[in-house]
Amino acid sequence: MAANALLGIHDDLGDIIDTFKFDVALARSLAVASIMLCVVTLGGAVVGSHLVQGATSASIAVTAVMIASGLVGLWGIAVAFTRQRRRDDCFVVHRRGFAWRHDSAVITIRWSDITLVTYTGPNTGTRLGRWLGTDYLCRVDRNDGPAVYFDSYIVDASVLGQQITNRSAN
Repeated sequence: MAANALLGIHDDLGDIIDTFKFDVALARSLAVASIMLCVVTLGGAVVGSHLVQGATSASIAVTAVMIASGLVGLWGIAVAFTRQRRRDDCFVVHRRGFAWRHDSAVITIRWSDITLVTYTGPNTGTRLGRWLGTDYLCRVDRNDGPAVYFDSYIVDASVLGQQITNRSAN
C-alpha cells in the first residue's frame, strides 16, 4: 500500500528500481514475546510473594529478579507499539534518488544531496538485536535537511543501505 502511494508522485527521480517496506511480522513477534515475558515474570512475582511466608533474603531476591524481568517485558511492549506506528514506512529507490514515506509524509532525497552514509551490520546481530532493530542501523546525512535513519525493521535493510551507499557515491 505505502509503495503504491509513492508511485508517480516523484517522476523527477526517474524509474523505480526497488521498494523496501516495514517488517510488520517482526514488530508483532516482538510484541508477543514481550507480552509473554511480562505476564510470566510479573505473574510469577505476585504468586511468589504470596506463597512465601516471611521475607527471606532468597524470596526477596527472586521477587526482585521477576519484577525486573517484567519491567524489561513492559519496555519491549513499548518498543513494539512504537514500531507499529511505523508500519507504513516505505523506501522506494529510483534512478536519481529515493523516496521515504514516514508518518504520512513523503521525503525525497536525490543521490547528489547525500553527504554521508554510515551503517552498522549487516544483519549480524543476535535475535534480540533483530527484535529491537539494533542489529542493523543506517544513517543517511544530506545537505538540505535532517538525517534519515532506518533499521532492521525495514525488510532487507542492509540491501537498501548498500544501494544508497553505492548510488550516492556515483
